[in-house]
Amino acid sequence: MAYQAADRITHSVARLGYYRRLAIAEMIYGSGLSSRDLVDLKSSDLESASVASGYFALRNADGVRLVPITTRALEAVTTWRQVAEGAGIDTSDWLFPSLKSPSQLLLKDITRAIRDFGNDTDVFEKDQLNASTLRWAFANHLISNGADIRIVAYAMDLKDLRAMKQFTSGSPDFGDGELPAQ
Repeated sequence: MAYQAADRITHSVARLGYYRRLAIAEMIYGSGLSSRDLVDLKSSDLESASVASGYFALRNADGVRLVPITTRALEAVTTWRQVAEGAGIDTSDWLFPSLKSPSQLLLKDITRAIRDFGNDTDVFEKDQLNASTLRWAFANHLISNGADIRIVAYAMDLKDLRAMKQFTSGSPDFGDGELPAQ
């Protein structure tokens, strides 16, 4: 194999990995999805008409819930799918398929992708970014900008508002961190 061909292959794999990491990070931060939700996300979940309105319907064992999604997350996913398609990776079933087999990613793949994405930036110490950090940043930023804590908890599929308590401290709506009655 010629040097140029090997270099193109290496560059293509690196590009593919970057766009997948970016899309995974943007989906967690831009929607509040858990790693488990992201692993189970089907491409068809994002193809509803509601996506243009800033949310999508996520189907799971408990039924359907509406999940907010940012424009940046949608753009990152669109780019990922275009790059994946160009590399011959089928994203018609799973939004984030395994690159090694025709199945979905594993949780450890999400963990690694987020960690590596954080390492690509100069914002985090090495190996410090994780899915929980992005997910709770999503919640914190929504609540800090006036979103109702109950709606944020619903979007994140939290069954108990007490899990959100840490994000209500100092909030103009909940001052001392006390949660409203359910």
